[in-house]
Amino acid sequence: MDENVSLLVKYISESQLTSFADLVVASTLTKLAGSQSDQIALCPARDLNRWDLAQGNYVFVGGPTSNPWVALFADNPNFQTVEDTVRHPSTLCGRSGRNTCPG
Repeated sequence: MDENVSLLVKYISESQLTSFADLVVASTLTKLAGSQSDQIALCPARDLNRWDLAQGNYVFVGGPTSNPWVALFADNPNFQTVEDTVRHPSTLCGRSGRNTCPG
C-alpha cells in the first residue's frame, strides 16, 4: 500500500469524523434542553459500550453505517424517524402504543 494511502487509512480509522447533519441534530438537541443542557454529554459511538446504556438515557444520532448502535436497536426503538417530504420533511414519532405521527 502506498504510504499516503496508508496515512489516510490511519487518519480515518483513528479520527472522530461526523457529518454536518449529525452536528445540526446534536446542536438542536442541546438548544432544546435549555437550562438542562449542561446535563448532556456528546459521545462518539465508538466510545460507548453496552454497560454505559444501563445508566442514563441516550439519543443515537446517525445511520446504521456510521453508528452501529442505531442498527442494533433499529427493531425496537422508543422513537422512529418518519420521512415524508411532501407534508413533513422529517418527523420524530413516539412509539407509545398510540399514533403520535402526523397524517
